[in-house]
Amino acid sequence: MKKGFTLIEMIITLALLGIVMTAISSFFLINYRTLNNVSKELDFQREGEKAINLIIEKAMESKGIGEIQPNNNTTSSDEKDVTKVVFKIPTAAGEVTEQGHVFSLIQVNGENQLRYGKGTLDTSTNTYNVSSDWVIARGIKSIELKSGQGEALKEARSVEVIIILDQESVKSQVYFRNKE
Repeated sequence: MKKGFTLIEMIITLALLGIVMTAISSFFLINYRTLNNVSKELDFQREGEKAINLIIEKAMESKGIGEIQPNNNTTSSDEKDVTKVVFKIPTAAGEVTEQGHVFSLIQVNGENQLRYGKGTLDTSTNTYNVSSDWVIARGIKSIELKSGQGEALKEARSVEVIIILDQESVKSQVYFRNKE
């Protein structure tokens, strides 16, 4: 009597092993995809939090809104979807040139980027020109500003800033400390 496995036994063993391995690999593949999606969502959330923190920090120390560049989705005078917002920097005694914290939402290579830089008011065009800026967040769909009590945004003492991400939004209320 010979000891060993027959060809049929080996084929059945390999078939059962293939079925078990397929189930296990699909389990790992699904978990990997889920982990990847959650990781992307967390990255977007982190980008939104980073952006809102910088916007709030600069807005609180400002004199209010100096310039707004609305997107086409504007719904009313006290609520705006914006592509650019400038918060006026308080001027020191004797300073003539007005400066502002400039936040711009632009699209580069199909990706939305929120950029920040300090700008100087060009009185001939009444816009703030930025000499250099840098990317502070990516993947932001839009920025919305809402004023309280029906005020126009440029006259408001406070605004709600909402950053719209892919599936979520981040928002915060800001009061202008140096509003005149």
